[in-house]
Amino acid sequence: MPKKKLKDIDLLDVGSNFLTGAGSLIEGIGAYQAGQSQSAQLEERAKRTEAAATIAAGEVRKEGDRVASDAVAANAASGGAMDAAMIERMARIENDFDYNVLSTLYQGRVAAETDRYAAKVAKRRGKTGLLTGGARAIPSFISGANKVWDF
Repeated sequence: MPKKKLKDIDLLDVGSNFLTGAGSLIEGIGAYQAGQSQSAQLEERAKRTEAAATIAAGEVRKEGDRVASDAVAANAASGGAMDAAMIERMARIENDFDYNVLSTLYQGRVAAETDRYAAKVAKRRGKTGLLTGGARAIPSFISGANKVWDF
């Protein structure tokens, strides 16, 4: 098979193939970087969500302590003793606020886990974009090389 001479090669066609391949590769790299960035943002949001839930749960706990303290003070001011009914009311107050504290923590944890899962998806999407861009670039590079070296 005779070798191609430079004048036989359509440089514009070869250049077009290589530019198409490079464009696909750059697009894949961009998708990868976007996925990594989005993933990092979602991970950070998950941390902030859990921290906010912890702070909110602490505030709920403080409110529960204030309500219980006010109930004891009101009972004492009215001359009441710590009878069975008062102990039951105190237990109910404590249980309600314990539930609210745990509920607040749980809601924060669920929201954070949702963000962490979305972060994993974004990271995978970015990796898939990189692989897809690379896979789309290969045929263009091969076509361009084939026009030069005829293999």
